[in-house]
Amino acid sequence: MTLLSQLLLVSGFVKGLYAIRTAVERELLGLEAEPVPAEAEDSYYLSPEEITRSRFGATRDDLHVVSDGNTIQYLPNGDKFMPRIYEIISAAKEHDFIFLACWELNEEMILDPRPGDAAHNEKTKLINAFDAARLRGVEIKILYTWGLASGGSYAEGVCERVNKRLGANICILDNRHGHASTGSSHMKVWAARLQGHLVAFSGSMDTSSGRFDTADHCGLEDPKVCLEPTDAVHRYAWHGSMYEIQGGAAEDILTTFVARWNDPVKPQGHKNLPILPSVQEMLSGWETDLPEVLLPKDPEQVSVQVVRTVSCSGTTEKWLSPISNLFQNFAPSGEYTVAASWYKSLSKAKKYIFVADQFMHFDEALAAVIEAAAHVDFVIILTDKAQQYLYFDLPLLGKQQIDTKVWETAIQYHQWQAIVEAAAKKDPTGELGKKLHMFSLMREDKDGSNAEDQIYDHEKTLLIDDEFALVGSAGVERASFTNDNEVSIAVESKTWVQKLRKKIFAEFLLLDPSDPVLESPDSAFGEWMRQADLGTERVRHYNPNGDVGLVNQWLSDGIYNFVEPDGRCGKDHEDQWPGTWGYETSE
Repeated sequence: MTLLSQLLLVSGFVKGLYAIRTAVERELLGLEAEPVPAEAEDSYYLSPEEITRSRFGATRDDLHVVSDGNTIQYLPNGDKFMPRIYEIISAAKEHDFIFLACWELNEEMILDPRPGDAAHNEKTKLINAFDAARLRGVEIKILYTWGLASGGSYAEGVCERVNKRLGANICILDNRHGHASTGSSHMKVWAARLQGHLVAFSGSMDTSSGRFDTADHCGLEDPKVCLEPTDAVHRYAWHGSMYEIQGGAAEDILTTFVARWNDPVKPQGHKNLPILPSVQEMLSGWETDLPEVLLPKDPEQVSVQVVRTVSCSGTTEKWLSPISNLFQNFAPSGEYTVAASWYKSLSKAKKYIFVADQFMHFDEALAAVIEAAAHVDFVIILTDKAQQYLYFDLPLLGKQQIDTKVWETAIQYHQWQAIVEAAAKKDPTGELGKKLHMFSLMREDKDGSNAEDQIYDHEKTLLIDDEFALVGSAGVERASFTNDNEVSIAVESKTWVQKLRKKIFAEFLLLDPSDPVLESPDSAFGEWMRQADLGTERVRHYNPNGDVGLVNQWLSDGIYNFVEPDGRCGKDHEDQWPGTWGYETSE
């Protein structure tokens, strides 16, 4: 047994003890929920009453319930997002600010890589762009999550180097989340004020090693990708997505960042962390024209509801822990509006469901997808096979590759449990399972036999009926739904959501978004199936392996309990989890 396997066995035993305590909480999904308020019946959005219920009686006064008049730009892949961030940083002037909250960061990332232009590449490195902005009088703040499962000593090194270059209290290691050791602050948000005008970004992409890619997804064969720093894992093609937002939703994202920064409980090692002024103070007193860099390419205005996961467990007193009683300034009992939005929107599905996430193994969330499948024509589930290698350069031995088969086994086993087995239990006839179609992404003409063949899909996307989208940092994981700090945006708009579906599908199906086959969900689904049946295109049929044996089941459960902490509270707070909310699925 490998050292990694032994460590995971130990961690599984320790986390198993915790799982005993949280077993009661999982039973709470069966609790009868209050009826849905009448004013929320016709909308996918959560009503004020539903938001309050997801916060266990605490009203959410710091954010809009729903904000109108937002513009949103879809930025798929690093080559769309990172050069855009460089434009924003470069446009910032004296008295402007740039705030960032991330799960991972590499300050050496080249934001706008150009093969053969060394001077430009050096100039557009993240740390150099930040330093140039600092010299112009721009305020920079970074919240970098810290924990055993998120960054560890790597994060410490990044913040140390950033602060040495930019100044004290710029990059803050932050373990103020549900479980300080194994959880994380997983939100990936930027907020920038440019001459009094606010722009924010939210999504699934960190500015870090392995994240820069183009829509061609050639991996390390791409000359731009080859310029970027690499790490021990991410040596394959990568798809992620970010959303650029202007309007009230951008203000809600900034408000969330400020609330996190200003938490009365200071991060470890930062007892004298300065307090940021209120958002109202930050945005008032400016009367300037909209900078050209912020003129939206897509001027369509849409309504947006910002939803969050804020751990209940993080709000409680923890014996001998300096990280206790968190979030009292904005979510004193936690917040589960991500979960509430997920369950409510799925209950309204009538035609199709598209859901994409890297892990796709939280059984309680996927139970709602399976329930809704009975009332739609088809469900597309896009996820990853968890193929990974660790790469090292060792003295005398040179480059070494280690297969992390135990990780692949664990992820696939829990995917199988949450989707394949659950659907079969729900409907033993198999008819329901026929509506659930699982796919993964591979580079064209690759056989998918090794990690380098894959296109790792890191987006977190839920689309329903060309009417509703839920996108952001929250994946289909227990940690994302219950424990980690997450921010996503919900958008209800027939035109905007249809355009988003066309853009997402076009990249995966190697089509133009204007292709007639993408016009309707039905014809687009037919193209998915046609290409997947070929077995040589990007879209591939995927069936996770559930036949792993008893020992691997135990190992898989240990891994799952380590990387997916449950941030719900115990029996004394039995109202802390809204469960499926009692929503009836559409007939």
